[in-house]
Amino acid sequence: MKENKGFILPLAKAMPAGGGSEVKVLDKKGKIKILKNKGTGNPNLQVYPLLRPATVTYKAGKEPSKNLWVTLEKMQPGGGLDEHYNEFGPGIPIYDIALYVISGRVKVNLGDTEETVGPDTLIFMPSNVIRSVKNVGKSGAKYLAMKVVSSNKGEQMGDTIYTSIPGWCQIK
Repeated sequence: MKENKGFILPLAKAMPAGGGSEVKVLDKKGKIKILKNKGTGNPNLQVYPLLRPATVTYKAGKEPSKNLWVTLEKMQPGGGLDEHYNEFGPGIPIYDIALYVISGRVKVNLGDTEETVGPDTLIFMPSNVIRSVKNVGKSGAKYLAMKVVSSNKGEQMGDTIYTSIPGWCQIK
């Protein structure tokens, strides 16, 4: 990777990202099942990738990062991230996620903890802890999602695995 010089990126120039065509879901026996999704991702969540490692294909910022992922996420009232965790296993670098709530009210389920929080709140989510986030406010919620990885091999960070088929999923 070439040497980075850094950049300044106004949100107005950040490009929203679409969703994927596959979804990983736990079946009734606890095995991971890959489903083909004909949808484009969670319609109640708008994701703006601001900074990504070099190996991630969709554009974010002006230069790749070696170790940091940063995303701004906007969630409509009633919208949410379905219950999930991130794959955790041999050969997959461990990463944790921190969400910093900028505006709105969100209900967070994190393992055995459930709490509704507002702006200026940090939510720390270890990689293998089951979690969900839902906008319970009357207006949109906005937060920064940050991940620090041990290398620039973003594709080896593990995928999101849902505990059941997400409500926004449209199976082929």
